[in-house]
Amino acid sequence: MLKTTMFGLTCMALVSCDPSQAFCEKSAECSEDNGDDSDDGQDDVAICVEVVDGLTDGLRANQEAECKALADAISAQRACQGGLSCDDFNKEDDGGKCDDQGDLVNERCQDISDAEVDCESLLSFSCASSTSCDDECEFGCDGECDEPDLCGAGTDTSDCG
Repeated sequence: MLKTTMFGLTCMALVSCDPSQAFCEKSAECSEDNGDDSDDGQDDVAICVEVVDGLTDGLRANQEAECKALADAISAQRACQGGLSCDDFNKEDDGGKCDDQGDLVNERCQDISDAEVDCESLLSFSCASSTSCDDECEFGCDGECDEPDLCGAGTDTSDCG
């Protein structure tokens, strides 16, 4: 079995070693398990990967080490989430299985706040998405309405009203 290490995590051939891809594929798989039988599955995954990669790439493009550290923490959290069962993935707290990675994201957001570092507008999405949000949409609570392109109607109420 092929194994490789990325962000301190060991990836097996059964799980994508691209954290964004793994996360987005799991999101699509778990949406299907919940009765969302959209024909746009591959498009949804591709769009999701672009959004998540855009966020982390944008953070890494900053010169500040704190921004880069947040990008790494987000990638580690996404890698963990990509390896969850749908039962755990669909729980608000990931069934407690990715607590360490979520805590690290929160710590990195606090580091940025404490250092008064400017990670551009990406910071508000990154740190806001690591806090509690009641939206069912994966991209909810980011300040942008993601319906109907990325999320189903009524699932991004914090941003769409």
